[in-house]
Amino acid sequence: MNELDRLYVTLLYHGLIAIRNASHGGDLEYCKAESEHLHEVPSLIGETNILRHVYQATAARGLYLEWVESNNRDDVREFIDIWYAPVWRDIDAILANEQSRQS
Repeated sequence: MNELDRLYVTLLYHGLIAIRNASHGGDLEYCKAESEHLHEVPSLIGETNILRHVYQATAARGLYLEWVESNNRDDVREFIDIWYAPVWRDIDAILANEQSRQS
């Protein structure tokens, strides 16, 4: 398993805990948004097509962040700052390096 794969596993770990906690609290809208954000991540583990990774890091993540902002979810913003943002920075750095290598 490479570093990118490990980062995806970390996202899944924290995201699934967030879904579990939200479901216990009856927050089905957050469960829906979080599961939509994460549903393609398992298929990216071991994926060699860089464009699929870039899509996840831009479009899918962007839609998730739009939901967070449009719903004024300070609780989710805090979760993102603690658990997702550091992982996303590492993913973005790997993808930038990979894209420059392929150019």
